[in-house]
Amino acid sequence: MSYFDKVTTPIPPVLSSELPDAAREHRRQISDYLRAVGAKVNEILDPKWERVQFPGPGFVYASTNPFPGVDTTLGGLLFDAAGSEGVQGLLVLPHGWAEGTTIKPHVHWSKTTSAGGDVYWRVRHRTWATGGVVAGSWTDLDQATVSSTTPDGDTQDEHLISEMGEIDGSALLVEDAILFHLERIGGDAGDTYGADARLLSLDFHIQLNSRGTLEEWSK
Repeated sequence: MSYFDKVTTPIPPVLSSELPDAAREHRRQISDYLRAVGAKVNEILDPKWERVQFPGPGFVYASTNPFPGVDTTLGGLLFDAAGSEGVQGLLVLPHGWAEGTTIKPHVHWSKTTSAGGDVYWRVRHRTWATGGVVAGSWTDLDQATVSSTTPDGDTQDEHLISEMGEIDGSALLVEDAILFHLERIGGDAGDTYGADARLLSLDFHIQLNSRGTLEEWSK
């Protein structure tokens, strides 16, 4: 019997002659009901994964590296194989975020030719607390291999994912920000794919534990 069946199923009346057995049965029903309620509450309160997306065409130039080319066929940005090109953005942590939990960036991208080789991506980040000063130095997350979720078939326009590691969120609150910089380290020994890499999106996986907040500026 499901939790909702238990909520809507009335407990039958108890006759005095049936009290001992009925009492035990009612105790079992109440225990089952409380366990079901507890499980549902835990399910609601446990953090859930969600993503915050920064599509490639939505980036503006704000980087010390040259801005990548624009793909006018499939959309996205084209990062050159010969040198480092980059884009920059700002992630503001939403009100549903489970404060203090880990943040996981990953790159959605594709090759522009059918060829072997790895693309060396780097996500640099600095935390920026609301009312505070941006962190003084960048932290780099590097990745030159694709996720096991999307094995590289060396095929043009194949949708690939590179998981970029984790950002420590233990000192952050909702409305705090993460300044980030995404670049391809073209020309590096770890970057062995000899053509443009097409950025589809830079996403951040975050954990949610509410649908928002009662207060406008805090959890």
